[in-house]
Amino acid sequence: MSALSEDAVLVVSELVTNALRYGAPGRGGDEPVIRLRLLAQPPYLMCMVTDPSREIPLRKESGTQDATGRGLHVIESCSSQWGWHLLDDGGKVVWALLPHE
Repeated sequence: MSALSEDAVLVVSELVTNALRYGAPGRGGDEPVIRLRLLAQPPYLMCMVTDPSREIPLRKESGTQDATGRGLHVIESCSSQWGWHLLDDGGKVVWALLPHE
């Protein structure tokens, strides 16, 4: 999986950044509100981030001068598939599958 590490770091960084920015803004307290799971399920590495928001992630079209708004495009380009699911107990999980051999 070492060949996958650069893409995995980039995807995890984007997933966590999006969760912090859009999924848990202004949250405080001692309890973690964002969770990361990495699951090796050959032939994939699944990266999953949960947050307390039920807001659906949407890709945005960013202009060349925009400083933000490309995270889901990056995730899409590095992974073979990505998506999200609302959780029964509230919040959502956003995931990406990275192929490995």
